Order: sequence, then C-alpha cells, then structure tokens
Amino acid sequence: MSNIRTFIAVFASERINNNISRLVDRFAAVNKKQVNWIPLDNLHVTLNFVGEIPDRDIPEFCRDAKAVIEKFEPFELTLGGLDGFPSLESPRTLWVGAEQGGEEMEAMSREITKFLRDWSLGKSRFDFQPHMTIGRIKKGAECPDELSQLVYRFRNHNAGSCHVDKAVICSSTFEGGRPQYAPMATIELRG
Repeated sequence: MSNIRTFIAVFASERINNNISRLVDRFAAVNKKQVNWIPLDNLHVTLNFVGEIPDRDIPEFCRDAKAVIEKFEPFELTLGGLDGFPSLESPRTLWVGAEQGGEEMEAMSREITKFLRDWSLGKSRFDFQPHMTIGRIKKGAECPDELSQLVYRFRNHNAGSCHVDKAVICSSTFEGGRPQYAPMATIELRG
C-alpha cells in the first residue's frame, strides 16, 4: 500500500492559461535563477490541499467528495491582479487572484474543509485566498528588485474569464525535479 498526495482544484480555460504563461515567460526572462516558475500544464486554483491518502481509499474518497462538490453551481471565473504571499513587497509566492468567482470558490473550499475533517485530512482554510500560483521564490533567495518592479508594473493584469463547471481531484508526484499532476476524478458542478 502506498499513499497518494492529493489536492482538489479548479482549472481555468486554455485561453487564461496561455495568457498567464506569456506573463510568466516575460517574468522568467528577467529571472530564472531565484524563482521556480509554474509551467503551463500545472496552472490551477487549489480549492483544498488534501494531503496523503492511502491508494486503496482513493475510490471511496472520490465518491464521497463528489457528493459534496456536485452540489455547487457552475460559475464564471475571472483571474487578474498580481500579488504575493506574504506581500507583494516581499513575496515568497507570486500569484494571480480570482477577481470574479472567488466567493464561489471560498464557499466550495469551506464545504470541502468540513468534508476533509470527517476524513481526518487536510488543513483548516480560514484564510483561503482563491489564487493561481505562478511562481515561488527559492529557499534562501530574495525576490530580485528588477522582478519586483516588473511584477508591480503588472499588478493590475487581467488574465481573462472562463466558465467553471467542474472541479478535479488530482494526485501530485515529483518527477524530473518538478511536480506532475494527474486527475483522479472530475466532478461536474450541478447545483
């Protein structure tokens, strides 16, 4: 028996991902050494990080999660505005926020968090901020001034809008020095 590192996410449209990928390419041209930039195929908005689940429990977990998630209605998602955790002035993580659709994702995250407690999984998400991570400052590094200035210049960037009608339960593994995500279940939002 092995454990599977699991998270639940919403994936944006190809158009939004391409828009964000072009922005990331622009930032990476300024700095590749101190930042781990997120590749196009890994862009997503995490609703909840679940943690490790024994592989034998995955089918039951996905079935139980479906009963919670499918109750939500589809919604419109607009991503835009660059920011950072803990702040844009001194970021460890760079991200694009949910300008529209954030309330819907917050509600989903709250319900998923309750569900995860029943499974004794996940973390409390009292400070949930719907966002798409685009880069992480490497351990021991600082965000370089020229990159900070460029990010600040694009702080009002509009990445676009899309219709969200499903959530995905994904596995996360590390291969070739980077995370690889694979869908384990796709759950339609039915309301």
